[in-house]
Amino acid sequence: MTLPTARRGNYTILLWGVFLFCLFPFLLLSFFNIMTEDDFFLYISCRDRGFLSTQSYIYGWTGRYTATFLGSVLIQLGLPKWYFVHTWLLLGGTWSALFFVLTTVNTLVMKRLYRPGTLTLGASILLLLFLYVQPEISTGLYWFSAAITYQTAFILFLFLIGFLVRRYYTGLRRYDVLIALLILLIAGCNEIAAVFLTFLLLILLIGYNCRTRSVGRTLLFYLLVAIAIDLLIVTSSGLLTTRYKEMGSNGGYISIFPIVLFRAFSVFYGILKTPLFWIAAVTLWLAGAKMSYSSMIHADLKADLAALKARGVFIPGLIIMSGLMVLTLAAITLITRGPLPQRALNNLIDLTAFGLLALFFTAGILHRPDWSKTWADVLAKMHPWILPCLFLSTMIASDAFADAWSSCFTGYFYAAAERSREKQIQAAAQCHQKTIVLEPFGESLQREIQRVFPHGTFETVHQWLQTKPALLYFAQDAENADRGYALFCGIDSVNIERTNEKDSKK
Repeated sequence: MTLPTARRGNYTILLWGVFLFCLFPFLLLSFFNIMTEDDFFLYISCRDRGFLSTQSYIYGWTGRYTATFLGSVLIQLGLPKWYFVHTWLLLGGTWSALFFVLTTVNTLVMKRLYRPGTLTLGASILLLLFLYVQPEISTGLYWFSAAITYQTAFILFLFLIGFLVRRYYTGLRRYDVLIALLILLIAGCNEIAAVFLTFLLLILLIGYNCRTRSVGRTLLFYLLVAIAIDLLIVTSSGLLTTRYKEMGSNGGYISIFPIVLFRAFSVFYGILKTPLFWIAAVTLWLAGAKMSYSSMIHADLKADLAALKARGVFIPGLIIMSGLMVLTLAAITLITRGPLPQRALNNLIDLTAFGLLALFFTAGILHRPDWSKTWADVLAKMHPWILPCLFLSTMIASDAFADAWSSCFTGYFYAAAERSREKQIQAAAQCHQKTIVLEPFGESLQREIQRVFPHGTFETVHQWLQTKPALLYFAQDAENADRGYALFCGIDSVNIERTNEKDSKK
């Protein structure tokens, strides 16, 4: 985040140090990650059917062409040997998109009020924030099939927002092609992203019409592109057939309303329970106030703000954002009749958090009482270390940060146990076996713990090392995670040896 303090101390180096310390476990954890069943199915499809046939084969083609294409490309580039790479690429892509948005706003809206170094640090802190608010980081970053589907959509959304700002403030039509392409790519990531994007463009079009009393032809063009792609996906893919059978339930339509409300509440709760969000929101409000006072505002923005001041912005903004989220959830749950995987909320919660931060920034610009009572009076008397210390503490005070470090320790043993089982499957395949019997995963895990601690360890530590890593998806179902690898190696079935079977052998 940008730190709007007039005095600059030595806190920048410390902030960078804490940021790297907080990000390090998320990067380290990627080395303990292992491909899962869906990942191997994609790999097998690319190997046996070919790259082009895979694009229409996966899930009977649900319209997730962007995710399938990117996944197939990474598979072709050797993903199984470098499975950690996709996590690093997604983190780097998210940071790049955030930096692009901040740079765009700083250049066109704020007239270069902040230096590139400050924006770089701001994008880094925001990266942590959007990690912390995710309800399911294991599928948002580490499970390849889900991460490439949902995190990619958020990255593309950020670039779309940046280009929309550039198109509005520069008036250059060359951005129309890029924006249309981004709409095409976002719609091909997942259903949540496609529906959210369509409603977002509709709200922008309505807002532009209320502001100018004219039809925004450019926005209308964007909306028509999104609707056309949505209709193409719905009518030509297996979204309403194959995926409906997998996701659908027998629940009635009446039960959808409380489900939507609960999901909407969980989105806001996931954001508001994160301490870093509040400090970032306050800082952006102060940044908006500083920008307003310095009069470094684009001419078009001044006209927009003049219209907003009469109506207010915060409460209407919250209502619009809530409506956008509820409409998106309602459209999806009407099809599935309720069921919605937790990972599907990753996009929704990140985009909602971004919208709330933008709302705080706009509210700061509009808040213009006497300067002596606000900006100058507050920040001039504020110690330059107050905001940095709040950022330092809230970057660490997060459940996700604690889960990341914990998962690094326990994930090492889980990954080692899983790899030992994969070696057994590989050896069986080399001997042309069609079936294999493996010991329970718990015993494989115990063997790896004993290998590292041959003389034992404290009972509390031993129990902790057996805890499933919260941020690694494969560990959630360790007994069945070998199925995809077995098919990849040519094994027809994997059976788990039960305790009574072992006792009878003895």
